[in-house]
Amino acid sequence: MTLEELNLHFYAVEQLNNAKDRLHSMNTFLRAQSLDGMPQGSGDHRKVEQLSILIDQQKQEVARMERIVESSASSVEQFIRSISDNRTAQIFSLRFLAGYSWQQVAEIIGGHNTENSVKSQCYRYLQSDTD
Repeated sequence: MTLEELNLHFYAVEQLNNAKDRLHSMNTFLRAQSLDGMPQGSGDHRKVEQLSILIDQQKQEVARMERIVESSASSVEQFIRSISDNRTAQIFSLRFLAGYSWQQVAEIIGGHNTENSVKSQCYRYLQSDTD
């Protein structure tokens, strides 16, 4: 598997997470609008209706992104299972399946690892895998 293929999957995971975050924010805002206990003006009803439509569209976007991520996840998972070194496999899983930043991967791995060290380990493995 190439870095380009892994990055395509990573970006799809990232877009899915962003779409889910937007959906959550929209739902939270909608609940706050309808539960504030204050009388609603006539224009407010239209705004809530428009937001409901946008929420439905965002749900469709999340579903679309989930299908994209699902379609590439199995090949990424299979590749990661083929990595014999547990730490390297964990780095790949955290980055490309869970969608963590390199800094977050380094913090999770621990052991005084830095963003550059986990990234370098990933790139070295990919380089050695193609040699």
